[in-house]
Order: sequence, then C-alpha cells, then structure tokens
Amino acid sequence: MSEQGLNNEPRTTPFLHYAEWLELAESIDPQPQAAAFATSSAEAMPSVRMVLVRHWGEQGFDVFTDLRSGKSRDISSNPRAELNWHWKGLGAQVRVSGSVISIPSAEVEQYWSGRPRESQISASVSNQSAPIEDRLALDRNREKFVETINNDEKILLPDNWGGFRVVPVRFEFWVHDDYRFHHRIEYRTTSQGWRTQTLQP
Repeated sequence: MSEQGLNNEPRTTPFLHYAEWLELAESIDPQPQAAAFATSSAEAMPSVRMVLVRHWGEQGFDVFTDLRSGKSRDISSNPRAELNWHWKGLGAQVRVSGSVISIPSAEVEQYWSGRPRESQISASVSNQSAPIEDRLALDRNREKFVETINNDEKILLPDNWGGFRVVPVRFEFWVHDDYRFHHRIEYRTTSQGWRTQTLQP
C-alpha cells in the first residue's frame, strides 16, 4: 500500500489490477479512458497522441480511428504500440505495451453504431491529419455533408474508419511516492502465464 492509499501489490492478472484502478479513476477523473498512444514509423520515428480507450478486456485494448491517420500508417509498417494512462488524482499511471492487430469489422460496426451522431458526422467529413486550407473550409465540408442526409437517416460506417487492438505483452503499474521513491510493479506474459516483479524507482 502506498502513502496515497493505493494498493499496488500484484494481482492474479494485470487485467484485474487495471480494472480496480480504472474504477477508482472513474470516480475522480472526468476522462479516465484517456491515454497517450505511442507508435513508431518504419523509419523508427516515434509519435504519440491522446486517445480514448473505451473498450478493453483480456483480448486487448481498443483504439478506433481513421485508417488514413498517422497512427494507422505507423501501425501498418510497425504493428507495435504502447498506451499510458496517467491519473493525476490517484498519483498513478499504467503502461501497456504489445503488438497491434486490426479489430474485426463486426466489432467496428457495433462501436460505430453506438457513437453520437455528431461524432459520426465529424469522422465522415474529416481526412484525419491531412492538410486543409483553413478551419472554414473544414466547416463548409461538414455543412455540405449534413445537407445531404436526413435528420433520421443512418450514417454508414466510412470505408476509411476502423480500429486497432493492442494485445499486451507487458504492463507496468506506477504509484507516486515522495522524493521519487515510487512504487512500480511489472507484469510480463510468458508461456506459463503472467510473471510479476517489483521494479526499483
């Protein structure tokens, strides 16, 4: 138990550890699913951005995105990534690293159908990260798209939209302590299951 009262002893699995901490984070953090998502290009150039990880389980952690985005290009050439949640109110962070696979289309469709309509419109009109003349041009594209659909019309999943699943091989659970004497627990997957060890600060 840390001085903050956060239990960082090993659990049976890292997923149980994550679930317990996420539940605590949900009580104090307005966006507990927000995580830094780090990828690397074929040329080993790193890139990181914030994403929302709304779906997760023992199969992995899901990130949905435009398949033309920078992260998608990175993953296509180097299918490895790391996620990092930092919950300042808990004085804790979680790192998850592993390989990346595509999420099955049926699961992508299910997620898309549950998104807010305005978010579906945004994804439909934006070529994520591609240059555009200015913000007004982007607003005009959105207005033109809205004019082509009825208020009750279903917005179809764009061909360029999908998702990726980080399949973990390593977790690290970190709890802040004074004078940088932090509490760190690592889980690594092995042929016999998850192996845990304590790391020095």
